[in-house]
Amino acid sequence: MIPLIKDEMVKDLKKAWKGRKLPESGDLKAFIKGKPVVHTDTLAIFSASQRANGYRKRFKHKGQTASIYLTDSVAEEKGKYQIGTLVHTLAIKGGPVILSSIPDQKQKSIQPLFDFLPEDVPLFADEGIPWMERYNKNFRSINHSARAKDGKRNVWGKNRWSENGIHTQVAEGIQRSIKYSFLASYSYIRPENSILYLNEYSALKGIRVYGLERLVGKKKIEKLRNVGKGYLEIHFSISHNVKSEFRSVFLRSFWNEDFCGSSHFPDENDHDCPYFRIVSLS
Repeated sequence: MIPLIKDEMVKDLKKAWKGRKLPESGDLKAFIKGKPVVHTDTLAIFSASQRANGYRKRFKHKGQTASIYLTDSVAEEKGKYQIGTLVHTLAIKGGPVILSSIPDQKQKSIQPLFDFLPEDVPLFADEGIPWMERYNKNFRSINHSARAKDGKRNVWGKNRWSENGIHTQVAEGIQRSIKYSFLASYSYIRPENSILYLNEYSALKGIRVYGLERLVGKKKIEKLRNVGKGYLEIHFSISHNVKSEFRSVFLRSFWNEDFCGSSHFPDENDHDCPYFRIVSLS
């Protein structure tokens, strides 16, 4: 589903911009009005508290990365190193969102996530990815640490969130929704399984924006509606400890009470619904 959403996202961006470039200076509000602009940002969820870290400060990592890892000594004691999840966000206002789970904020970890985007597509970010200027002529950033011109009255500048139409509020709004909905729904998710939850969110958002028919095609939807007494086998090979988690996250995205006339969700031993059968290959 995610590759299909990316394809539609690329089509919209190419259609809107057609290789045009942003002005090098000045207010961009009129130039980008009504056009899709990609906003990017990073979020740490389920971060490790100082209590979880044995009340020891973390010196090895800085910034958001420090909040998802334990120190080496505590990690050896607990047998695990990563506690939280670092989420990279690509979002368009009123459009789709692509979420990825990343180990850190280094260029080698983040840059490949932009590869599917058209060349020199307008991209707004904060000061976290300054290297993007070398690869994208339409990259613009906002300085969240901007200081006020009148230092006697204010410390921070009023332009540190938005200036000349450049901001990251679209990505930040999505991240706020992710943070609170994930806390309310799951309480905690393991970092190794985080991509399943993030893909679920991206897929449901993409379906809401583009519609299932546009993403998978009208003919495929008709085949699914006219299954009759058959069923759709969903094969997956996954370790036993995340099998139930995978089923909950992935299959519930496509579960529809109208299909079976029941809100009961099937498992590997259920045959109440003629449209779904879960087949484990592990």
